[in-house]
Amino acid sequence: MFLALGIGGYFLLPIEPPGLVVILGLCVAFAAVVLSQPGIRLAFIALMIFMSGLGLAQWRNDRVAAPQIIDGSHSFSVEGTVEAVEPQDNGHVRILLDALKIKTLALEDTPQRVRITVRTDSHDVTAGDRVSLRAILSPPPDPVAPYAFDFARDSWFKRIGGVGFAVTDLAILERPTTRSLTNRVNGLRQYIAHRTTMRLDNRAGGIAAALLTGLRGYMAEDDVEAMRIAGLAHLLAISGLHLGLVASTAFFLIRLGAAAIPAIALRFDTRKAAAIMAWLVAFAYFWLAGATIPTQRAFLMISIVLLALLIGRQPISLRVVALSALLILVATPEALLSVSFQMSFAAVTALVAAYEVLAPKLAPWRRRAGFGKRTALYFLGVVLTTLIAEAAIAPFSAYHFNQLTSYGLIANLVAVPLMAFVVMPLGLLALLLMPFGGDGPVLDLMALPFPGL
Repeated sequence: MFLALGIGGYFLLPIEPPGLVVILGLCVAFAAVVLSQPGIRLAFIALMIFMSGLGLAQWRNDRVAAPQIIDGSHSFSVEGTVEAVEPQDNGHVRILLDALKIKTLALEDTPQRVRITVRTDSHDVTAGDRVSLRAILSPPPDPVAPYAFDFARDSWFKRIGGVGFAVTDLAILERPTTRSLTNRVNGLRQYIAHRTTMRLDNRAGGIAAALLTGLRGYMAEDDVEAMRIAGLAHLLAISGLHLGLVASTAFFLIRLGAAAIPAIALRFDTRKAAAIMAWLVAFAYFWLAGATIPTQRAFLMISIVLLALLIGRQPISLRVVALSALLILVATPEALLSVSFQMSFAAVTALVAAYEVLAPKLAPWRRRAGFGKRTALYFLGVVLTTLIAEAAIAPFSAYHFNQLTSYGLIANLVAVPLMAFVVMPLGLLALLLMPFGGDGPVLDLMALPFPGL
């Protein structure tokens, strides 16, 4: 908590504090911890952690510093390497370029990355291609209102120094013979999303592509807004539900397969082997989904849960949540300001806290229950989970989106079981069959519930 307070305090400062002041404050706090009496030592430890958060945020801010386009819109001849491609529902393509060469800009004034919307047909461009075009570029825009989403700050930490649109066709100068791992993953995401949207109609294909790859650019804006109003936006953010389904499905299928072979089941601890294999599957899906903040949080928690299974410890606890948050904030302090971080950790913290209280009380009922009562307990669990999560994220939804979901409970009662038992399993099966060309019929089945969602 105090680490987060320190990070938040840095971003609230009206001016950049001198680095020496932060280091000095941290040293004073550390000395106070060492020299103080036990009664007040905790207060100085809290101060030291607070100053550490302040220092982490400042260090990260300095580390990502990169040139930006000067104020105003200007026309530039741009050459760069495609880092990511995201087609839009209106037919345009948004590309992220790095390794830039911009005529009229000196090397020291050239941004590290720019994001450009290409309005012409550029769907054949893939991550890793070297391209050139002429574009109107401007600095990333400031918030449209006080306390609104700060795109300029978000772009700063992504080292995006300019945004704009192309005014000429995009020319592919070179296709690399070998691509980096990041470019290969981005290219694979683009291929899966394109193949999915080609098989399904625009609306269903956009939703399926978002669920399988995390690329939401294929979705129509009214579909995104409708799901947000219905309280189903969390289904589009690949996070705990999706990664949990992937990992748990892999875990139980591997254990089931091992149990069918007595020579393996009787000689080896199949649970540990299944945990390791499930982690590898979750890791692959983590990269395929784009490694966003919700995905990072979910993957860290799943990793810690599987590690706990390996060493025989309690897998789900508030300590796991706290450790996941700590690792994310240390690596990327700016994540504290993102709505996805705030809402995902608010929901998970509330759910785990409730689980720790309710699980021991519900366990005896579950052991004695028959099929009918177990089914009733499942739906009760869905209701309680939805109520707890909705209550936890409501303040953040009101603050960031100026709205509260009016029928999120009913929508989630229908959508979550469909997602857990129909949509995601079929989506995973489609991914497995895609290299062999057998994904089409499975994608058709996967899309059947989308009108209801």
